[in-house]
Amino acid sequence: MFQKAANQKYSDAQFNFSVMYDNGVGIDQNYEKAIEWYLLTADNGDFDAQNNLGT
Repeated sequence: MFQKAANQKYSDAQFNFSVMYDNGVGIDQNYEKAIEWYLLTADNGDFDAQNNLGT
């Protein structure tokens, strides 16, 4: 569900997909994929994604 919306450039879904990869919730944990999605979302101005990249 989130992946479809994320692929359609819906920012909230992209961020949630990042968190899912980051924490391994509902999907296999994958830090590289999490960073890819965080960067995409952060580049679109999402403060939470920018913050998560900085921690």
